[in-house]
Amino acid sequence: MLAEQAPDLVDAADDSALSPIVQESGDVDLEELLTSVSWPDAVVGCAIVTEITVLPPDAESALDDAFEPLLADPEAADAAARDAAHTHPERRDARLIAGVLRTGQRMALLSLRAREGEDPAVEADLRTHPTLAPQRAGRPGVDVLNDAR
Repeated sequence: MLAEQAPDLVDAADDSALSPIVQESGDVDLEELLTSVSWPDAVVGCAIVTEITVLPPDAESALDDAFEPLLADPEAADAAARDAAHTHPERRDARLIAGVLRTGQRMALLSLRAREGEDPAVEADLRTHPTLAPQRAGRPGVDVLNDAR
């Protein structure tokens, strides 16, 4: 379908049924962006890859301490929580890959980035769990795909 509508975007030697599209979202909130996107019926599903910061469970109190005093200003609270996450000594940078099909099948994968001095093969270790990223690969994604019909 993409090859028919925009042949300059597709590698002529690629015979895959999948079409990777790189779209930088900039400062747009990802959840807001996903609720505004629609696809024609020929699109059977979509996947998104985003860079995230992962913290250990005990880091929750540090985040609470950073943003709770600023709750009257949601933007300042969000910035303080992000700063606390990015400066936390046990943070891990990661890639979150989430995909959903119109049929409702979904999958989310997490790839942790190797820390300095770690074996780069750590990044090849993809992790998944049924409750990983439900807001990225849950029913809302299926609803967005089906709403496009």
